[in-house]
Amino acid sequence: MLDPEPPGISGPAALTLTEGYEATSTDAFSVTGNPEPTMSKASGNAAITFNGDTMKLDIAAGLAPGTYPVTLKASNGREPDATITFTLTVKAASVDGDGDDGSSVITPGAQKPAPPQSGQLPKTGDSSSLAPLLLVGSLVLFTLVGRTVLACRGRELVVKE
Repeated sequence: MLDPEPPGISGPAALTLTEGYEATSTDAFSVTGNPEPTMSKASGNAAITFNGDTMKLDIAAGLAPGTYPVTLKASNGREPDATITFTLTVKAASVDGDGDDGSSVITPGAQKPAPPQSGQLPKTGDSSSLAPLLLVGSLVLFTLVGRTVLACRGRELVVKE
């Protein structure tokens, strides 16, 4: 007969997805201990659930960009219980959602770039001094370096080159 042993948990610590992702799951978590521990979700967003059959976190589609910590707990009646924190990060999608559209993101408050060379547009910088040229729904067009080339999504400014 094995000696009683407190629980332990191991598994993925983080996952990064892009806004618009489809429902997905993490890699499996594993538990150790004697008697065999039970594992449960102790805290985190309701759209992220623990599946005891697969030992994975199931992540529903549709979470907004942001960081979502989830704490899992394993217990078996032996002290101490074990916990592990998993962090889901959802990144904002690019303007057309494919992440390969030649755009650059300008976040308000970021370091201002060096002045552009002839024919170049800045890649990052402070958009707080830009005045809107045209508002269409949730998109705003701006003028930068004499060109109307920008669209605004939320708090991010996307430069189309």
